[in-house]
Amino acid sequence: MRVVQEDAFYETDGVKVILEMFFETRDTAVLDYITSVMLVIPPGKLDVKTISDVTGLLIRTVINFGLRNPEDARLPLFLNGIGIIRNFSDLAFRDFQDGNDHMIIQLREHKHLVSCLIETVRLCVTKFDEVESQCVENCMCTLENLSHDVIDERHEEEHSHKISGLTAIFSKIYKGRQKKTKEKKDGHGLPTDDSERPVDEYEVLWKDASIGLFCKIITNEKTQPITLRTTMGVLINLLPFNWHGAVNISTKLRNQMVLPVLIDCLSDLRDHVLVTKTCHLILCLIFDEKNKYLFGVCAMKHLLCMLSMKTNSDTFSEDIVLPVLSILTEIVRDHEDLAWNLVKENGIEKIKFIKFTPEIYSVEIKEKTSELLSVLWNNKHKHVYLHDSSTLTKEEVKADYVL
Repeated sequence: MRVVQEDAFYETDGVKVILEMFFETRDTAVLDYITSVMLVIPPGKLDVKTISDVTGLLIRTVINFGLRNPEDARLPLFLNGIGIIRNFSDLAFRDFQDGNDHMIIQLREHKHLVSCLIETVRLCVTKFDEVESQCVENCMCTLENLSHDVIDERHEEEHSHKISGLTAIFSKIYKGRQKKTKEKKDGHGLPTDDSERPVDEYEVLWKDASIGLFCKIITNEKTQPITLRTTMGVLINLLPFNWHGAVNISTKLRNQMVLPVLIDCLSDLRDHVLVTKTCHLILCLIFDEKNKYLFGVCAMKHLLCMLSMKTNSDTFSEDIVLPVLSILTEIVRDHEDLAWNLVKENGIEKIKFIKFTPEIYSVEIKEKTSELLSVLWNNKHKHVYLHDSSTLTKEEVKADYVL
């Protein structure tokens, strides 16, 4: 019966009537009702222009008003408006995954949208002390959706630091997110000299105050798991390459004690999505030598726990194992003392198990274990304690992996 009623609602122009009422009325009580209905309307029922128009009206008449009058930010109208925009961003992200980035760019560049979302989060976190609220969750989910591909890949060559193979690693981690086309437009991207182009409003995402706000969310014990994951997602999206702003973001996260929280999150084995996001964020952060050393000293045991010596369903997913192996490779590459930490935690045996055990993991995983063992072998001949204590042989390093 409910499905029949929903079909009748859409087939009889019910959506059109609701939208006309939304655009015409300014009565708060009526808008409360209208937005509560719009909140459950699938965004796919609306065209792109309607979504843009609704977003603009919500910003002008609902969200901005709530930010100017903080107590109104608790009203259903304001909260519904934030939820509607999240639904729009979810649709935009699904289009992005299918290779169409038009809607996600349009929403991201919508006047005042990103800044309003960040200010809403700031209001909830700092004034209301409600980091666990649904409103914060909706805002951060929206920001994660809209921040995908915000750092333009065309500027990869400008970066002063680069982890070997990082681009390839992420292309495999996010293999389901393949864009069919990527338009190159003037005014997009992140040239080193900011005077070369006008500043886009969405660049508030990586301003110092915004990064500080994201740090507060991650380090707050009351933060809900989904908000924690999406906040990490925003930071991952801001650190796909080591562009000129990455060092500032990395330093801010370290100074605001985010790194210890990330190490703790590695232990939350009940939430594999959180562990996955944590591994990806750590991978983004280890271009910074200070971060690399801190993780090598404090997180080695936690990282190696992700490498299970089992062949059943208890093994971790490749979305976790691949970044972990990549992190370990970068940590031990130029630090023989950190390589020794890996040896002491039985790391070599775990890596060899993955390399030589058939029918577990993909070629990408096997290739990464071969690279990691090769790095460890080079370290083994630099320090006697590695030579005496590890069980790694030249034959094992040179041997082909087993699929």
